[in-house]
Amino acid sequence: MGEMPGHSHHHPTTDPPATHGMAVLGNQAVYMSHLAMFMTPHDHQLVMHVALEGDGKPQQLYLDDRERNAQQLYTFDPEPFSLSSILSEGGGSPAAAEFRGDLFRGHFERPATKPVRIAADVTVRIKNTIHHQRLDPNVAALEELRYLLFGGGREALLAHIITVAPDYEQHLAVDIDEQFSDEELRSGIIVRIPGRPNTVAGRIKPGADLEVVGEAEVAGRSVPIKVRPKIEYYLETGDLAKAM
Repeated sequence: MGEMPGHSHHHPTTDPPATHGMAVLGNQAVYMSHLAMFMTPHDHQLVMHVALEGDGKPQQLYLDDRERNAQQLYTFDPEPFSLSSILSEGGGSPAAAEFRGDLFRGHFERPATKPVRIAADVTVRIKNTIHHQRLDPNVAALEELRYLLFGGGREALLAHIITVAPDYEQHLAVDIDEQFSDEELRSGIIVRIPGRPNTVAGRIKPGADLEVVGEAEVAGRSVPIKVRPKIEYYLETGDLAKAM
């Protein structure tokens, strides 16, 4: 079967600086998910809990704007930086725990989403790396649907686990019937959806799926949970259609 994708503790190699676009999630806290591709240096699935800092209170600007535009995708367009500079080795503190750029409602690279810059020259300070996996073309494709559950308080978010091409990136807001501790959510919880194929057509879909039964892997045990999808913020297939 090959190595199963999960939380990576490999020492990162040094990647060249590049523009690493991020999806911005959360309406209570702020999370960022790196928009991955199957090519160096973008071949990382990375989900972080962050703080937005700078002039004009960008975090409050974002949360207020998000409240008015609850279903919208938000993205972050950073100045070029090396992902390896913000990835900690073996769980220690990373060499650099921040990067800078501009915050957008809509996708900053996609005119069709009518992107609007809502804050400029924002410093993103990484509070916690929830999940990091370097995409490995030699792992086995997942046969069943699998997500990363993260969030805190009354907020639950899912990111589809990316493995090998062809694959897709998806971010969802959901309700779940289990209460997990902030500590359990801090490193993300893998949720398997038994009996559903790991395909775009098989994904959890708000509107079509009222409730989906899953298995959450928590501290070595499997906890049955019910997932009620609310909002699909982002679905991307083109960037992950093939290895490059």
